[in-house]
Amino acid sequence: MRKLFFDCALSPGREFVVSGDNFRHLRVLRARASFRFMAGDPEGKEYIAEILCVGKNTAQARVLEVSDSPPEPLLHVVLYAALAKNSRFEDIVFRCSQVGVSEFVPVITERTERPAPSSGRFYVRCEKKARHGSEISGRSRVPDVRRVLSFKEALESLGSSDIKKGIIFWEEEKTSFLEKEDRAEKVAIFTGPEGGFTSGEVAAAREASLVCRSLGPLVMDVETACVASSALLLCPGP
Repeated sequence: MRKLFFDCALSPGREFVVSGDNFRHLRVLRARASFRFMAGDPEGKEYIAEILCVGKNTAQARVLEVSDSPPEPLLHVVLYAALAKNSRFEDIVFRCSQVGVSEFVPVITERTERPAPSSGRFYVRCEKKARHGSEISGRSRVPDVRRVLSFKEALESLGSSDIKKGIIFWEEEKTSFLEKEDRAEKVAIFTGPEGGFTSGEVAAAREASLVCRSLGPLVMDVETACVASSALLLCPGP
């Protein structure tokens, strides 16, 4: 059953309007009266809802009953990902939201080619991607997209947070792979730009108590590295 997130509070019996992107998603599904879907509210609660009628640009729907909300991942993963060119960072948000990442922090590194966004449209696009990825995967909450930080600011932010473990993935680290103790309750993972982290950045990360890990001998592009590192942490291990 398709899931959609709504910004209003929901409760059994309540009628509400479906508009904007949510309405367009229902149109793609050719939804008509009596069509049922999952509706998530800002508190992370989930309901079964039904379309009452469909108009030109909106639909009227009603909440039927409470549904058991799917569990969020056991680990809270904060992905500090180097800001990628064009729409690639937005693609990272979309794919890693489906894997189970809880927060995204765009980072400017020494080899980052894309400048920090000068308008709020970047964050609007990222938030839409996070929302859509969460709807596809049936999550109960939409991940947060934080403001862009420099690499130095990103490392400093760890000291004022409740993050229990910090991991930096580096293609030049060949022998050290993820270990069982890396799966802390709240983990920060750092993934680099297309040119990778510099040795100086890795040294600074280690000085900030991050551990350096490898994703294996193969070289990955930035999107694949983000998905692979997130999935390795979030998928239950033996």
